[in-house]
Amino acid sequence: MTALPRLLAGAVLAWCIAAGVAAPETPLRADVAALLVVGLTAWRAAYGLAAVIVLASAGTLLAPFPARAGELFAWAFVATSLLAPRRGRGTALAPLAIGTPARLFAACVVASWCGLTIAGAAGVEAGAIPRLVVHSVGADHLLYSSPEPETWTMLQVLAGLALLGAAARVASMDADARRLAAWALVVSGVVLALATEVDVLRQWAGHEYGGWFLSRYVHGERFSLHLADLNAAGSQYVLALLAGVALAIADPTRRATWVAASVLMLPALWLTGSRSAALGAILIGASVIPLARRRLRMRTLRAGAVAAVLLASSIATAPLIAARQPDGQGSAMSALRMRSQFLVTSARMFASAPVFGVGVGRYHERSAEFMPASLRAIYPFENAHNYFAQQFAELGLIGGALFVWLVAAGIRGGWKALTEGVVPPAPMLALVAACVGYLLTCVTGHPLLVPEAALPFWAAFGTMAGAAAARASATGPVAPGVTRTIVAAIVVVLLVGGIVLHARGYARVTTPPGERGFYETETTRDGVRFNWMTRHGVFYVGSQPGFVVIPMRAPDLAGERPKPFVVDVEVGGRRIDSYTIEPGRWTDVRIGLRDRARSPFRRVDLRANQQWTRRRDLGLREADDSPRSVMVGNVSWEAAGGR
Repeated sequence: MTALPRLLAGAVLAWCIAAGVAAPETPLRADVAALLVVGLTAWRAAYGLAAVIVLASAGTLLAPFPARAGELFAWAFVATSLLAPRRGRGTALAPLAIGTPARLFAACVVASWCGLTIAGAAGVEAGAIPRLVVHSVGADHLLYSSPEPETWTMLQVLAGLALLGAAARVASMDADARRLAAWALVVSGVVLALATEVDVLRQWAGHEYGGWFLSRYVHGERFSLHLADLNAAGSQYVLALLAGVALAIADPTRRATWVAASVLMLPALWLTGSRSAALGAILIGASVIPLARRRLRMRTLRAGAVAAVLLASSIATAPLIAARQPDGQGSAMSALRMRSQFLVTSARMFASAPVFGVGVGRYHERSAEFMPASLRAIYPFENAHNYFAQQFAELGLIGGALFVWLVAAGIRGGWKALTEGVVPPAPMLALVAACVGYLLTCVTGHPLLVPEAALPFWAAFGTMAGAAAARASATGPVAPGVTRTIVAAIVVVLLVGGIVLHARGYARVTTPPGERGFYETETTRDGVRFNWMTRHGVFYVGSQPGFVVIPMRAPDLAGERPKPFVVDVEVGGRRIDSYTIEPGRWTDVRIGLRDRARSPFRRVDLRANQQWTRRRDLGLREADDSPRSVMVGNVSWEAAGGR
């Protein structure tokens, strides 16, 4: 990236980070952590990279949902590394083996998101679609996660890939980055493990140290302090634990430290009960680390055969190992059956749209359409429990193949850099073992959907790719191959074609789609029927001139909010105005529409500036953390000239 675009991109990101840090909704501890990342990155980028790995892992402890603290720290690192003066001579990401698939995979994710946004724009004037696409990415995404799954998934993937690219560049310029990143992985795992274990001891003390309390965890009860997704927490510990084990093997001067750190993480890994984590630890501990320690020099064909055998073994044995672990839904056979049914669900979804997929972030909400009946009775909606399968289902053959290419290129480059002795072996052994182990947990889980589990991996994966950059610079400059250029051009043409197909679908819609962004109808104490809205609600009105009246009311929450509820109203993609909604009374928003729309109906968008949950803001014990904004009453329509 040349100087001017790099500085412009860094300035835009810095403005977003500054807005997030200055917002009153962000906890002080998260503000301090973000500023720490900025300061360390400005001082020395390798220090900032290590800080991101540690802090992003504990994102939910520093700023709970809906804030996205992990992404805040990642973008703070990326922005500062873009703006900071370049020290040393680094290798650009593009010539690397990982550069082309990383950029193409990012383009595929963005194209899928653009296509979904355009396809869902029925009722919006054609000239207003570009504004709708831009406006769909909320400027306050880091404070309040975007309500549409395709948007927050796209933004999270881009944050991970940006972190990968920044980490690769830092590692190519600073040889200490690999050592600091490997150490940071272990530190993050130890910190989270100690916090979890201390919390369990605190709970044990609250139950008068009864033996029955700890026996629950021996018999299969699962727990993680920092993540609700226990499998993702297990993947985090695999990433850290395998780094610690590799360092204990390859770094004899600090062996006692790394052994102690690994031992401290074992109880926390056990508490997660993660089947996929156990699978990754077993396979990598038994194969990759010994192979790398012996520094075997394999030819490309032989290495590919070994990788294929390992991957095939993991896919074949993952359901069997998963079935032997405790399962909350029933017996071991039940667990095995559910894993196979998730694969059936993914295969059906992929078959419904094999080229472009059902759309980024859409697997969860559409899973019920493809689930076998027995699985749907247990999970109304669920992710694939296999991140590779989910990529093929959501992004089709194009996106799935690009993701596999990205993973394979990164692992191959890191392995060659390690076994050919271009870089010091201990940190690289830790990074390779940790990354491969983590990726194997993706065969039976989806940790890359959880920012706190995904971002440390992308940082480690990018650092490992930076070793390939060091190796490339040691052997001479690498130019992009003709084959890669042709492949990139074909992929770009296909992605543009996918967006065009979505645009044709938008033009063919003649009846209003269903409303979205609203919960079930409820009734107030005085008999008024209403629906709670998420941060973004969509409904439709007629195309003729007239008046639409939207009754809205803000929630009565305990304590003072840092700012009032404000709702932006758009009709047909055109912004009408912003309205402050008061708590305790209804506000009727009356909008006049003078002209007849060209489409057979108009789309109305309501976008609230903030959200709340019953559990967090009202302190209710019920497990209801669903994000809400304002109450919307019965919308009425008055034709022009009527009363």
